[in-house]
Amino acid sequence: MNQIRLSNTHGPEWVTLREITGIEEQAVANTSTLDAIQLLDALIVSDYEGGLRQGEVVNLTPWDREQLLAAVYMRTYGVRIESTIKCHQCAENFDMDFELDRLLESLRPGSYDALGVTGEANGIYRLGDGITFRLPTGEDECAVIGLTPEEAKAVLLERCVQSDSKSDELSKYSDIVQNTMEALSPLVALELDAQCPECGHDQSVYFDLQHYLLTTIQAERKRLMQEIHALASNYGWSLSEILGLPRSQRKILAGLVEVDEGGGL
Repeated sequence: MNQIRLSNTHGPEWVTLREITGIEEQAVANTSTLDAIQLLDALIVSDYEGGLRQGEVVNLTPWDREQLLAAVYMRTYGVRIESTIKCHQCAENFDMDFELDRLLESLRPGSYDALGVTGEANGIYRLGDGITFRLPTGEDECAVIGLTPEEAKAVLLERCVQSDSKSDELSKYSDIVQNTMEALSPLVALELDAQCPECGHDQSVYFDLQHYLLTTIQAERKRLMQEIHALASNYGWSLSEILGLPRSQRKILAGLVEVDEGGGL
């Protein structure tokens, strides 16, 4: 099991995650924030006093949720992210890879002083102009699903900026507040620099950790079905027994069946 320390200024300071099983792999239906929250909630081990419990992922800030998604990815697939990119200039495909843990470290929020903000009690932050706010949570993000970017921005500010800070002049501080929120709790969703080895063209490649993890899980659905069939045929186990196996154990056993049969899944 993985134990991850959270950056919460209030509430649980850490969370314990177990390994993913076929149950969670089958349940991933899309790449939305709600899908990510449901996946993480299913993996939480609530047996330890003081840790985050199932049902509480929705209360996490974007940065803490991204740390948990990264932990799931690295536990399941390793630290390396690999992708094939089509060059914008010559249209040739080329491979791009990087280490997720190093990317996370480069995005880690800076100090309050560097960001021009003061941390107060109960997760409240204060800017130099007196505006106070809390960071958005998964619940806030789900509340703006389907809205336009401008509508979503307005709703998030309404939910997160403290009532004693609101005034007719708040609109002129909205960009500052939003930028500070993103700096304190960034999403791992950004443009990365890449260079085509064929033509040397420099280009930007968009990477979104949440989308990448959830689509990777969905892309393995056919392989999961093959492993279920192999284990059910050879061991006589039920579907629920096979789906309940930790992913690493299931793959080892399916690999042994493959070796015994002298073929491939």
